[in-house]
Amino acid sequence: MIGKMCAGRPLRLCVRAHSMVLFECMSIPIRHRLLVFLLACCCSGRSLAETDPTGGYPNWHERGLLVLTNACRMAPQAFRDAYIGLYSILLPASSPAVAPVYWNYDLNRAARFLAKDMANNCGLNNHLSCDGTDWSTRVQSYYNNKSSTIAENIATGRESPQGTMRQWILDGNPPPSDGNAGHRDNIMNASYRELGCGYAYGQQDYNHFWVEDFGGGAPEVDNHIVCGTHFFLKEDSTTFMTAYYDSTGQAPLSAELVLNGIRHDMSMEMGTTGKGAFSVTLPASNGCRYYYFDFVDGNQGEWRYPEAGYLATYGEGGCTEYYSTDIVRWDAPVSRGMPVRPRFFIGPGARLTVRLEGGDATNVDLCTLAGRRLLSRRVPPDRGAVTIGLGACFSAGVYCAHLRYADGSSTRFHVAIER
Repeated sequence: MIGKMCAGRPLRLCVRAHSMVLFECMSIPIRHRLLVFLLACCCSGRSLAETDPTGGYPNWHERGLLVLTNACRMAPQAFRDAYIGLYSILLPASSPAVAPVYWNYDLNRAARFLAKDMANNCGLNNHLSCDGTDWSTRVQSYYNNKSSTIAENIATGRESPQGTMRQWILDGNPPPSDGNAGHRDNIMNASYRELGCGYAYGQQDYNHFWVEDFGGGAPEVDNHIVCGTHFFLKEDSTTFMTAYYDSTGQAPLSAELVLNGIRHDMSMEMGTTGKGAFSVTLPASNGCRYYYFDFVDGNQGEWRYPEAGYLATYGEGGCTEYYSTDIVRWDAPVSRGMPVRPRFFIGPGARLTVRLEGGDATNVDLCTLAGRRLLSRRVPPDRGAVTIGLGACFSAGVYCAHLRYADGSSTRFHVAIER
């Protein structure tokens, strides 16, 4: 059951990305409020589309199931001990660790269709659609016969992804042995490489309906962060978790959650070096927060999930959002001084827009880190937006932007240009 998105279709098109700069509030007089936006259109050879939610797929419940399924696949014994219990299942000899499954949009649609069909029409129906359509016919009508290797898990009754995952892993009471438990065996089958999860709530018995549709097709994505989401595992806290997979086995140099612009280190919860689940648990909030995951792999490549936009803390303090492509405003007033660890990556030809809300700034400068001014733009009389074009003449690297005041002081932040 997963949530918004874990993987992707190959896109080599120009993509518009939005980010926002977060500044630290310091205990000195605030001269103005500053919102900084990065509006970039940059081409990348990496796959983008399927790490990001598409048309409402996946939702939070579905993304959660995807993350837990991959945690189990990459670290079955540790997952059993942490989330299932001390049972003689998921044993090393019969259930070795396998590679993760990547999110597939078409399988997600197939799974969601059945979940909604069961929730609204006929309840649990032995994998048949409520009109009698066989499960494999339904799955392939969405999957377009990308692979003949497919499988399906269904369940009902549990409200959370982790509760449903436990149903499937136990697969009965007492739980059958590995190799004789259809749902568990599907989850651990190395032949499956893609997954779409479905969730729906309805008036049929047990209300909550869950589906996993597996496929053997080759994933069209290469993001080391396979998927990520948040869970509510303990009272008054929120756990953020990702499934990370580097086929070389190298551990990431850094693993961070960026929540409302603040970076939090993540640690490996289960798995081995570069293959496993990373998590961090933080105090819960009373409303929507926005986040993404940022890892640097052993070869110093940077990976973001989702690759554009932000996941939202659905279920936290009444938050009903799953995902946002909007420029996120974290409402951090700017003070004189350097912001905390800003890292903004924009591509060639992008526009850096500095939007002012009042105040007495006169100029926005772009400088080298050594302080050499490269260009300067005057703040317009209406104190509106200042736009700086970053043409191809700017090489890759980190630059320092200065917001200068009439008295000669300035507020500074960093901008990194990637090629």
